Amino acid sequence: DIAFGPSGSSITVSQNGVRKPIVPIGLARPRSWWDVPIAGMLSWNVQGSSGKTEVLLPLTSRPSLLVAGVVNGRMVSVVLSLLIAVAAFFLIVEAVSLFSSLTLTRAITRSVDDLYRGTLQVAEGDFSRPIPVRGAHQLSELATSFNGMTAKIRQLIGEVKKKEKLDAELEIARQVQLQLFPKSVPKLKTLEMAGVCIPGRVVSGDYYDFVHLDDRWTAIALGDVSGKGVSAALLMASVQSALHAQLKFNGASSPSVRSTATLMELISQQLYENTPPEKYATFFCSLYDDETARLTYTNAGHLKPILVRDGRAMTLEGDGMVAGLLPNVKYEQQEILLRTGDLLAVFSDGIPEAFDAAEQEFGEARLAELLLTQMDKTLDNIIAAVTGTVEKWIHDPEGRDDLTLLLLRKL
Repeated sequence: DIAFGPSGSSITVSQNGVRKPIVPIGLARPRSWWDVPIAGMLSWNVQGSSGKTEVLLPLTSRPSLLVAGVVNGRMVSVVLSLLIAVAAFFLIVEAVSLFSSLTLTRAITRSVDDLYRGTLQVAEGDFSRPIPVRGAHQLSELATSFNGMTAKIRQLIGEVKKKEKLDAELEIARQVQLQLFPKSVPKLKTLEMAGVCIPGRVVSGDYYDFVHLDDRWTAIALGDVSGKGVSAALLMASVQSALHAQLKFNGASSPSVRSTATLMELISQQLYENTPPEKYATFFCSLYDDETARLTYTNAGHLKPILVRDGRAMTLEGDGMVAGLLPNVKYEQQEILLRTGDLLAVFSDGIPEAFDAAEQEFGEARLAELLLTQMDKTLDNIIAAVTGTVEKWIHDPEGRDDLTLLLLRKL
């Protein structure tokens, strides 16, 4: 309640039974551009001489003063409660963040340590122990990838060891196969001979041989087994054993040996009975008479040999069924009398069927032309020239066939 003194000389305010005088003061200075004066009327209960009455008092203030008055009142506890709630919320968020960061940091550091230890194991050649996968973050995915990599390397190492073992066995097979080829060339009075076989892989399916039967007769043969690799090499060994068995056990005077047609029939039947149905061999089998310079031969599906005579190249006549494909096959034989200076080349299909980058075959015509240009050289030099030219012609060395060349020159 407000009470006015005599003649309005003073104004007192009654609060809780205690009267306090109202002393007017000046308006406080503004705190900012927005803190402008605000004018208005305030309703108060006034105690006069005639009793209590309600009057309107002029009021001038600023927004900053009004806000300060409200904060100093009942809103203080509300504001403090809100501040405490917000502070508690942020404290909880900070605690959760701290816990999460510590957990994540621990997981990351442990994952990095696991990867480091895993790399040390790999450096020592140990691929058997996988590293643990911790959590569900990028480092755990890296750990999973690392374990997959070591498992793949372990698998590859096993395959490499198997390949090394297989290569060692193939090397043994190659050494054994080399023993099947002639270790030396028979020295004849009227004929000079030379041969070479360059496998397309470790072992070869081609076969050539010189078998000296007696002072007069020498068997000369070249075969090409179907297929490549180990299976062809095994069949090649079977062909070699069949030929030697017929030549050695029957003797040079035997009719079956003196007839290349009969000899081919026996070899073909033996291959047919002891090999799979899809396996066969092309074969050129011949007998040379060192006294008459006559060459008797039978061609069992093989490429026709090239004869270079008097500056011209021609092919030998005669052809027949491949050996070992059908039972009871009959063959024919032909004869040719070699003249002094004649050069006869017997070869496998790895030479004319060699392909260049344009898928063009080397061809028998190029081989014949090369033989003509190299006619006056030694047999070894001719062989080196032919094989070198063909190897340069081949575009894909990995896919090449066996190269086999047999040369005969009449002295």
